[in-house]
Amino acid sequence: AAGAGPDAAGAALLLARLADAGVRGADPAEWSWLPTGPVPDRQVGDLAVSPSAVEKYLRCPLQWYLTASGGTVPQGTAQGLGTLVHAALEEVPDADVPALRVVVEQGWEDLELGDGWVSRHQRRRVEDMLAKLSVWAAQQRAAGVEVLGSEVPFSYTVDGVTVRGTVDRVERTADGGVRVVDLKTGRSAASAADARENPQLQLYQLAVESGALEGIVGAPAGGLLLFVGTPARKAAERVQPAPGEDGLEAVRERVREVGAGMRAGSFVARPGSACQRCLVASSCPTTPQGRRTPPPAGTGAPVALPDPAVRQAITEEDAA
Repeated sequence: AAGAGPDAAGAALLLARLADAGVRGADPAEWSWLPTGPVPDRQVGDLAVSPSAVEKYLRCPLQWYLTASGGTVPQGTAQGLGTLVHAALEEVPDADVPALRVVVEQGWEDLELGDGWVSRHQRRRVEDMLAKLSVWAAQQRAAGVEVLGSEVPFSYTVDGVTVRGTVDRVERTADGGVRVVDLKTGRSAASAADARENPQLQLYQLAVESGALEGIVGAPAGGLLLFVGTPARKAAERVQPAPGEDGLEAVRERVREVGAGMRAGSFVARPGSACQRCLVASSCPTTPQGRRTPPPAGTGAPVALPDPAVRQAITEEDAA
């Protein structure tokens, strides 16, 4: 290719040799993810991101890039249950259990769980979540909290980076502020410290401050991660305080940094706790499996890749 340097030429030669040796994935003809049209210039035009994409990028830029480029798996049962519970609370904001059950029943067949013990077990899990939601919602009403909307869309721009998404639930607190709620249906809850710095809640609160929630006006009154899928008997709350102006500006700066990083085209692997559940670990240079290519068909011997110069993704240690 025009402008390709010696590293690119060496990588091309290596791939050709691996392909000749029968290594799966070495032949570019097998790369179904390659673009078929012109590659857009990352430096040109506005960039649109979701709060979840920002959070993933901050956790690990390489993981974000690979999953955004197709390194995902089809939705599993846990994700399907979460989607169903979210839909139920959207339709029934007061979390009346019989009404929630109607919504769940309407979408249950789509999960394709059959009629066996797996389906019965998952149905009990959902029932448990609905009960927790109902108790929690009643407590909010008793505290003078008003529901302003569910799945509320928003869009705002920070220096050419558009943040676009939806908030699970938006509430008016008893003192008149606007609180954002992010419903979580996983089996574990975040720590209080992690919730205070949660990027998605921060971006939701910036949406409130920016007046980006249609028809909703008010000052940010904090954010809440609401966990209903844990083994605990009650819903677990993790609170993020309302940001001051310095806090809001710090969030804007984070958006600018993420936008610049996404446009740059070089994505660093950032090892951390998320590595244990990473879907693209086999393509990460910080993991043993990521330092190898698939073995040739019919053999059990992996072929080690040479110098990391042939890799586009670099580790934090390489960057340092």
